[in-house]
Amino acid sequence: MRIDGNRPGSQELLSQAEAVKGQQKEKQTKEHVSIQASQLNLMQDGILERRKKAMADAMDIIGKQFGVDGKIDDDLNQRRERIAESKEKASTALKERQALSEEQEKLREQYGVDMDSEEQSDLELRIKMREAMKPGSRLELSEEEWERLQKMGPETEYQKAALEIEASKDVWNTEIKEAHKVIATETQVIRATKQELLKHHGMVDAARIAEDSLEAASNEILGMLRQEGMDHVQEEIDEKVEEAQEKKEEKEEQEAVREEKKAQQEEMNQNLKNLPDIQRVQDEVDQQIQEIRMRQKLLEEDLKGIQVDSNI
Repeated sequence: MRIDGNRPGSQELLSQAEAVKGQQKEKQTKEHVSIQASQLNLMQDGILERRKKAMADAMDIIGKQFGVDGKIDDDLNQRRERIAESKEKASTALKERQALSEEQEKLREQYGVDMDSEEQSDLELRIKMREAMKPGSRLELSEEEWERLQKMGPETEYQKAALEIEASKDVWNTEIKEAHKVIATETQVIRATKQELLKHHGMVDAARIAEDSLEAASNEILGMLRQEGMDHVQEEIDEKVEEAQEKKEEKEEQEAVREEKKAQQEEMNQNLKNLPDIQRVQDEVDQQIQEIRMRQKLLEEDLKGIQVDSNI
């Protein structure tokens, strides 16, 4: 269909077409902006959720390690408490045994036994023999000491009393030994636990794992943002291409209109060229009229001549 820009109503049709096209473009732009905003919101929600998950994972790792460390700390504290209790028991037992040793010293003074006397020396050997006879004892007597024990006479009154007090010490000696055993065992466990903790660095390792988790999440978020940026750039490129295409189409339409007008003008010019020359036509008409008049004049003269002849 040819569009004549000079015909009535053609310009109005073009204006209406341009208006409709502008409205469609504006609608498409609004829809595109709406889609972009929706996509941006979805992207932001995804990034927020990824950050929350990464933080939750990191806190879970550290929280579990805190739980493990807490159990270890509780265990170590309980062992320290047992050590403190055992030290208290050992201290009490030592005091009780010291009191019995003082009682033995008073007994010796009462009986008037000298520290360097044979009776006192025999008492100490009898006490040593009792210790050596206890199960698990590492104390040993020499051959001379055994021979001397065999040659000893019966226990004196002082020695019997002193040995009874020595038997009472056994209770406290056992208490001291058990307390020292607990102290040694718990101390060893605490030392081994601390050495093991130094090897593994539980909280440090957990913090490193949590940090790696957060870093991985950050890289993932950066990837999402980078992809979003690439998508945005692609969208802008598509928009530019679409805009360029629209401008090209608009330019082609305008060019078509100009070509149409040019063709119409050339057709009009050609038609005008094909029209006869007005002046020449006018001259020809005038000449014909003059000729007609001349013929009429001749005819009139002929008629007059005929009339004269008739009268004659």
